[in-house]
Amino acid sequence: MTSIRGGMGIVNPKVKHPGSIGLIAGQGESRYILSCYHVLCRLGRAPFQRGEEIFLVEDTDQANPIARVEQGLPDLDAAMALVLDGIEALGGIGDFPPLAEPAQPEEGMHVVKVGHATGKTEGRITRVEDDEVWIEPVDGAAGGPISAGGDSGSVWVCKDAWVPVVLHTGTNDAGIIPYARGLALIRALDGLKLTVLAG
Repeated sequence: MTSIRGGMGIVNPKVKHPGSIGLIAGQGESRYILSCYHVLCRLGRAPFQRGEEIFLVEDTDQANPIARVEQGLPDLDAAMALVLDGIEALGGIGDFPPLAEPAQPEEGMHVVKVGHATGKTEGRITRVEDDEVWIEPVDGAAGGPISAGGDSGSVWVCKDAWVPVVLHTGTNDAGIIPYARGLALIRALDGLKLTVLAG
């Protein structure tokens, strides 16, 4: 049986833009992948067809779908895909300890994420404006990239407390120190009417 959890690489063949599972969330008895609209649905807020298949990036033949796109919120760059029967949907992210309840991001939070492109990276929230969040590398530019294409959809978690706070939506690498951008996770969960699975 295929098992999935936050941090794994996924792709919609119609988008051809790999990203990451942020985490597994629930709505009633159903289980959903939470990720970005531009990963699960389409780039540039373009419309998508409900039911499009999602695959793990490692499934290079795209023979075994793990989910089908259910709903997307293009203005938030957030979306969800229904996990298919026969797929084991696990709570949690990578090898992190069990997650606490989601909370609002705050400036100064030390956060960590696991994404498909850059794996585990750490940062500090430097700015929160409405629902938008900026995260800079803890070690400046010296620690390597904080994120890259393929990390979109991953979830930033407050280190030590293991509180999920931000849905990663992209990277701004135009300046001296690249920084990650994201959306307050609670905003995405509320918009999609999802709750985080324990685990």
